[in-house]
Parts: sequence; C-alpha cells; structure tokens
Amino acid sequence: MPSSPEAAPGEENNTVPPPQVPFSPPKAPPYPFGPHIMTGSEPPPNPKDFDFINKPSIKEPISNLVRTTHAFISAFVAGDPPRETLDKFFTPKANLYEHGPEWAQKRLPFLARTFHGRASDYDHVDGKSLDDYYEILSSVLKFNPLPNTIPPLDNFAVDEAKGVVTVKLSGMFESVKTGRRWEEQFVYVVQFKAKDEKGGEGDGKKERKIMYLDIWADPLSAWVAVGDEDVIADTKEA
Repeated sequence: MPSSPEAAPGEENNTVPPPQVPFSPPKAPPYPFGPHIMTGSEPPPNPKDFDFINKPSIKEPISNLVRTTHAFISAFVAGDPPRETLDKFFTPKANLYEHGPEWAQKRLPFLARTFHGRASDYDHVDGKSLDDYYEILSSVLKFNPLPNTIPPLDNFAVDEAKGVVTVKLSGMFESVKTGRRWEEQFVYVVQFKAKDEKGGEGDGKKERKIMYLDIWADPLSAWVAVGDEDVIADTKEA
C-alpha cells in the first residue's frame, strides 16, 4: 500500500485527510402499537374509527377455522348484539369459561365458572348460559377497541387436527361502576366442533361452529378497577 508523500524539509504537508463521518446507528422504525397511557380526560376509542378487516400478509391459504374465528371476534369488537353473534358462530351446547380466582366473583361474577348453552335451555334461570355471560360482563365492564385489537390473520395459531385456534388480542376496558380504564392483552382459545360425515369445513356448504371458548385475561386489573380503593401510589420521597 503506497504511503502518503512526505513533505521536503521546511515544507508543509498539504495532503488533505479523508473526511471523518460520525457513526450514526440506524433508527428503529416506530413501534405502531406502543402503550397508550390514559390520563382520564381522553374519551374512549370509537370502534368506527378502526378497520377490523385485516388482510393476511402471507401467501399460504388461510384456514377456514381462522377466518371464522376472525369473523366472530370482529362481530364482538364491532358491538354486534351478543345473541346474534352466538346464533351465528356457536353450537347450541357450547361452553365458555373465563379464567380467574373464584374469590374474585364478588366483583367479577363472570370469572371462574362455566357458562353452557343458550338462555332458552334454562327456562329463564339466570346466570348459566352464554347469553348470561355477555350480559353479566357488560354490566360490570365496558370494552373499547384499539387500532391493534385484532391482529392480522397470520398471527392466529391454528391446530387443524384438534380444531383449535389461539389468538392474542388487546383492548381498553372500563369499569361501569368507577369509570377507571386500562389497557390489556388477552387470549382467546377457540375450539370448533369436529367434522362429521354430513357436512363440515371441507364440503364448502356447512361452516364449523365454536363449541368451546376459553378466555385468559387480566383479572387483577379488573378487580382493582371495579373496586373503590385508592390505587394511586405515593411516589414522593420522604
């Protein structure tokens, strides 16, 4: 490698060194679904502002089970009447269970109990059917969707052999009693009725329906939000 010419005695070296470009690390793209901190003055989101029909970002065919799950969740998020949603997507003898401690039922009566079938099956006995679940839930909590409430279709995990779809959702909940709001992520595990010889997913004529809905949410936040306790921590130094 040739060296830089040296200046003769009594002369200055006029060689210009290459410019020094400061290193600048690439900026990460903005995370679109960062935490949204509520101060209490903002109005809750309006579901009409969001487009819940997400297009898949993969080329492989999307499972019909995933599409049905997506359609069911979209109907719930859009605020369709629960009775119509249950009629359309659930079997008549479906079960629903939202996980949580039994002692939390004092404030959150929809937790840790199995809801089965439809209201007409119980001769007006309240508190047992899937219809009752949604009625009890709406009497305690309000649900407000966020732009990322429903993920793209390729984020739905599906086990075709077992007929199970799992998806992580997000949203803003609000206590009907106290007005306290919080954001959380929750998981739906949706199990479909098995195929039969008379019809099923494969024949294109009969859509498989949901026979079990398993819900994993954040009961601690709901418990605190529904209660009247002061939950603002004192961060002042002594």
